Amino acid sequence: MNLIQFRRLYEELNFCYEQTILADRLTDEVTGELDIEAYQNEEVSCWRTYDVTTVPVKKNIILTSWYMEHLNERQREELVLLLRRLIEIGHAVYVPSEDGLRRIENMVLLEKELLSLKPIKTETAIALAAKQGLRQEALDIINTRRLQEITKHLQEVVGIYGDGGKITFPSLDAIEIKRKMPRLKNVIDKEDKFFQIFRRDTKLTEPSLK
Repeated sequence: MNLIQFRRLYEELNFCYEQTILADRLTDEVTGELDIEAYQNEEVSCWRTYDVTTVPVKKNIILTSWYMEHLNERQREELVLLLRRLIEIGHAVYVPSEDGLRRIENMVLLEKELLSLKPIKTETAIALAAKQGLRQEALDIINTRRLQEITKHLQEVVGIYGDGGKITFPSLDAIEIKRKMPRLKNVIDKEDKFFQIFRRDTKLTEPSLK
């Protein structure tokens, strides 16, 4: 992934949100609020006025998907590179831990963090973020659906995957499903297509998100 590809991904994947602010500026129209310094310098524009504007703000990224450990080597490699560059430009990246959300500080261990990730539901991530003072609009929660979106864009921009960049879930026989269901049902969002298939038909072994 080169810099041009990263910039395109950054724009397409909306890693920022718009925040409304009041921006002040000086004008020559009398507003009732005189800027003393500008007045003393005999500047024509010495009256302060305010405009409502929006500015892009970097989202806090929370990794939650149970599927992180099932990415193939190339997918994980590109995802790690993307996350590293997001961290480098100032995004905070968090992973679930026993004490809540833990911010990733060591980029060298980033890939290891993905492999040992303890998945949580989106609603849990939002609640934990609130405890740390992070507003919901300032969050980018990388659940399985968001992970699918990211891998699709990586396919289009970087072009490293087969099968259109689609995530194909691992084959799970009925015994595996019965064994894993108690654990997975607590960490997979109910709106995820895989969760519905998982519960409905244990004989369907290779569902995928679309």
